[in-house]
Amino acid sequence: YYSICAETYCDFRTDGAQCFGSLGGAVLLQLMNNISEIPKYECKHNTSKIMRGTFNNSQLIGLQNRHDFILSNGTLIITNLSRNDSGTYTVETFGSDGKSLERKTLQLNVEGK
Repeated sequence: YYSICAETYCDFRTDGAQCFGSLGGAVLLQLMNNISEIPKYECKHNTSKIMRGTFNNSQLIGLQNRHDFILSNGTLIITNLSRNDSGTYTVETFGSDGKSLERKTLQLNVEGK
């Protein structure tokens, strides 16, 4: 359970979605519906891989320990947002054969003073 000030919920399941986060706040990115049905996935911020995993294991990469992934509901949480977190986020899912099944993007804009 997370209690975060100035949190923003963004639904990644709609391709091309726009999301606005507050500087210093947090964003909850709903990546997928049922992660137990996805053999493999990865998430990128612009061109940098920030997460990869399988239905029962995820590996978070980068973001200076400011993120967490809730495996049970497929939500990526990024805290203490900075302007560097703005950009294009991409989630791609793969079948058990390694072939791409689906790719969706979300544009995050971090705003504030």
